[in-house]
Amino acid sequence: MPSASLPDSPAPPVLASAVAAIVTAGTGPSLRLFDSGTGRQVRSIGLPTADLDRSEFSPDWSRLAWITPSGTLMLYELDGDMYIWTATLASEQLAPRGSRLKDVAFRSVTGQLVVEWDGDDNGIGAGAAVVDPAHPHAQPVWANQGLFDVDGYGDRAADVEFSPAGVGAQARIVASPRQLLRARVLGPTASGGVASYTYECDGPALDLTQIACAGAGGRGGAIAVLVCEADGRWTGTLRQLVAPGSPAVKALLVSPDRTRLLAERADGWVTLAPDGSGGTKAAFSALQAAPSGTVKVLAWI
Repeated sequence: MPSASLPDSPAPPVLASAVAAIVTAGTGPSLRLFDSGTGRQVRSIGLPTADLDRSEFSPDWSRLAWITPSGTLMLYELDGDMYIWTATLASEQLAPRGSRLKDVAFRSVTGQLVVEWDGDDNGIGAGAAVVDPAHPHAQPVWANQGLFDVDGYGDRAADVEFSPAGVGAQARIVASPRQLLRARVLGPTASGGVASYTYECDGPALDLTQIACAGAGGRGGAIAVLVCEADGRWTGTLRQLVAPGSPAVKALLVSPDRTRLLAERADGWVTLAPDGSGGTKAAFSALQAAPSGTVKVLAWI
């Protein structure tokens, strides 16, 4: 079994400052960074667009990839306090003729750029191109990416089901042999065939085998961590941190040292330990222009 620690980014985050910061977007074409201790805005970085749909920042924040509404891939690099255009790639350079670019993502470990294209309604014909962002005009590598997930190393992931310890439920995870990507935990099925509750485990990841979860349905407002093991087969435990019935969770982040979770809730911000000790603690009461509405919280760096 490999180490559960997440590998370092290709380089330290280039947005990092002398203080830990919350990165937000949505107030015009810019990123805004707030001191996570005082709530004071410490930096603003220009973006080429305010529309971040179908876009992705590289793991170290030095690059931005964006699929425009017309289906063209645009690449940018951070230069000072602005993301500057570096390359444009038409869909014909990345996908079979007639395909439409669908989504873009950076692999969390290698930093490679994966550009997916659409198939038909059944996914037939879907695929992806793997691009080296440092050499975007080099020949891309085609992969059958659209039909399955891959982890941060580029290794194939698959769907796995098991019953997490202690909750009498079923976990449906997407994982490679060494990395948990996401999961959904379903409660016991009622007579009508509907699960009594759901946890959506979309992150953030605490390491390769632990991921944060937000409750839905019968567990609305709850926060948990799915702790897994991959020693030959995937098993795990769902560790509940915040009980159901708490204020609704809008976003979950992890601290730069991965020792605390940060939850944006209907009643404000709270921090909590991933092992469940210490309860929740109010945070960021002084945060200027508290993220809400159309503002998107991207990271805690």
